[in-house]
Amino acid sequence: MHKFIAVAACAVLLSGCVSTRSTMLTENTAEVTARGAHSNDRDEVVSATLEEAAKLTRVHGYRYFVILTAEDASHWGSTNVPGLVLSYNRNARFVGAPIPGLQHLPSATFKTPDTSVPFITPGLMITIQMYREGEVDPGRQEIWNPEVILGPTASAR
Repeated sequence: MHKFIAVAACAVLLSGCVSTRSTMLTENTAEVTARGAHSNDRDEVVSATLEEAAKLTRVHGYRYFVILTAEDASHWGSTNVPGLVLSYNRNARFVGAPIPGLQHLPSATFKTPDTSVPFITPGLMITIQMYREGEVDPGRQEIWNPEVILGPTASAR
């Protein structure tokens, strides 16, 4: 039972980092999107986007891909953080004596103001065009090779 809980906790933690999805637009063109869960996931978002593009290229039987467009798919927003609730009891004692300076106040509850906290979850959307061996010069700078990204023995999952 303890192993199941540990595995489930790891799965939840790992799955919440970066999510990717891809959509084929044409026979050799696709859109790949990755979104992070936290503001510090930027590097992971870029890596996950390139890995998904490389996997997609391999799965469809292509050898190389080119990034046609890249767009920011980040999400900005803010969340409300409630203020603290502080209670004062007139009869409260501080080492046997009333709390100094507060004995003239009636019992009350005070609340600090709510705070709006901005956040950003990084995201990246790229459009790629895939090429078979011989359709493009692999020496050109803008050509991506899935073997470099995934490794020569990584399987297309």
